Amino acid sequence: MFRPSFTLEQARTFIAVAERQHVTRAAEDIHLSQGAVTQQIQLFERAVGLPLFERVGRSVRLTDAGMELRAACRALLRAAEGVVEAADALRSIESGSVHIGASQTPASHYLPALLAAFLQAHPGVRLTVVPGNTAGVWALVAGGSLDCGLVEGELPSPDLLAVDLAEDELVLVAAPANLLARPRRLDAGRLAGAVYLAREAGSGTEALVRERLGPLYDQLRRVELGQLDAVRAAAVAGAGIAALPRIAVAAELRSGALKVLGVTPWPRTIRAIRRAAPGGPAFEAFWKAVKTTPVQPGARAIHSASG
Repeated sequence: MFRPSFTLEQARTFIAVAERQHVTRAAEDIHLSQGAVTQQIQLFERAVGLPLFERVGRSVRLTDAGMELRAACRALLRAAEGVVEAADALRSIESGSVHIGASQTPASHYLPALLAAFLQAHPGVRLTVVPGNTAGVWALVAGGSLDCGLVEGELPSPDLLAVDLAEDELVLVAAPANLLARPRRLDAGRLAGAVYLAREAGSGTEALVRERLGPLYDQLRRVELGQLDAVRAAAVAGAGIAALPRIAVAAELRSGALKVLGVTPWPRTIRAIRRAAPGGPAFEAFWKAVKTTPVQPGARAIHSASG
């Protein structure tokens, strides 16, 4: 391995004198004594085997060789700065923090695999997950309170960047005893007046259900339960029909505790969102993981970026 015969401190001192054309001024600028600067220059000239300065009165002037080496030494010092900057960035990654918002479906079913993979690679990073509905997470990310978020549905703000992570779908479900759970296709007339177990306002689920049902949505007898788990439990208990992510009711569908109604499932996209402005090293490392980590075994990972 190549080992130079001079030190970075000697190269730094050479650049200081070359820039100022004066030993005393260079010494003042880099906080060394004039004698120390003179010694460093002599050692550097001896190491490279070339005279780098010639004295002109009380000042010094670069020789032709000195002019050539000045550019090379500048590049050397910048490269050394790059090593320090890279080390600083790595330290800040391992001691940094990332604040992530997540609506309920991504938080329960798509975020955990991402967190596990990232923390295995960066165990020193502090991750904070803030739960909320889709609209709330959008607003907090856009406003800068959160570094990024995982949400479902469309992206309302062109100012945010998005990465599509997986395809999800909503299914209308009910307990087997519900008359609407019979294996036949449902028309709008049969759904009108049904008890519908709803999520909270601002939920991406509710936004999609309202969009797909249109005027029929207002004919449902809505019971707002808010949390996904509460909606699922009420549906299993036979309280009414519910629109839930298939991934969230997979166990109930396998056991027969819930039945999918005869309505075509509604697809939607799970997305990660962030602001366009660069973030800190820890966040940028997390965002890189967002774009490369499978978020759900068996799910259709798509990882397409809109920015």
